[in-house]
Amino acid sequence: MKLAILLTTVATAQAAGFVNGNFDEGVADVDTFKVMVNNIIGWTKKANPKIVKSGNQAWGGLESSSGSHYLALQGPGNWVEQKVTSLEANTLYTLSFAMTHRPGQGTKEKAVCTVNGETVWSAAGKNGGGGNNGLALLGDFTNRGSGRFHFTSYSVNVKSNEDGEATIRFLNDSPTGIDQTVFLDAVAIDEWTGVDVGYTQVKTHHKCHITADRLFKTTDSTAAQCYEKCKATKGCKHFSVNTTPNTDYFGVCMGCSVGNWAGHANFDAYNVVNIADCKDWTCTEWCEWYDLETEKEGVYAANGCGDDGDECTC
Repeated sequence: MKLAILLTTVATAQAAGFVNGNFDEGVADVDTFKVMVNNIIGWTKKANPKIVKSGNQAWGGLESSSGSHYLALQGPGNWVEQKVTSLEANTLYTLSFAMTHRPGQGTKEKAVCTVNGETVWSAAGKNGGGGNNGLALLGDFTNRGSGRFHFTSYSVNVKSNEDGEATIRFLNDSPTGIDQTVFLDAVAIDEWTGVDVGYTQVKTHHKCHITADRLFKTTDSTAAQCYEKCKATKGCKHFSVNTTPNTDYFGVCMGCSVGNWAGHANFDAYNVVNIADCKDWTCTEWCEWYDLETEKEGVYAANGCGDDGDECTC
């Protein structure tokens, strides 16, 4: 098996903001249904999407996911979109948003998100339960206004075009002939920070130094458990753990944001392996962490690790 590694680099993605991602800007609550249907700041639209006040009973009593309002896409085929500019060209970003569907109106709703005309996410309505594949609502649909319903947060990796732009559209793709509504809120686009794929040992008898870079300290951990703790901790890129039985501090795990190591007997120091750092991987790391589907999705190339002819033999 041969793996090609690109030795040049690409520009780091710069965090970018959606305009009016929580639909609070310029809102005027005009009637019982608390909607404004004329101009939605920052967005273009088809038909008349409605901005709903958080907690409004006429729309099911849901609290917004962010801010004081959310958007209702009422009726199949209706959509809103926003063109995000000033991104790095051909660069991965993380698009995050919250969606659900209207309580008490059935479970046939479907929502779709497209970026530059290509579908990147879709989900169908569910009567309770949750899960990553549905526009989940917890609780009984008939128990309207109980406060048991909520938005579900989603995220998807998206890629800017060669002009550094991404046109992002949210569409109500429910079956025609029925009055079905999907709700949207908390839209944001940020720098893609990669995916942690594992860990690699870099030192023996060293631990995370006692500085502000140390993020946590726990006990009773294996190396795998310490990695999972680090992976779940924001900013954690390195960790150390003592896995030598019958020694002082056996099982102690520490996570840190910087590999600022201090000597300490029986501790092993590790780096978390992240796809965003693939241009710095050694051949050993490429052989261990390479994934064909990830390459097909263009993730390696987008992070400066495409095929330029250099090879690792595994």
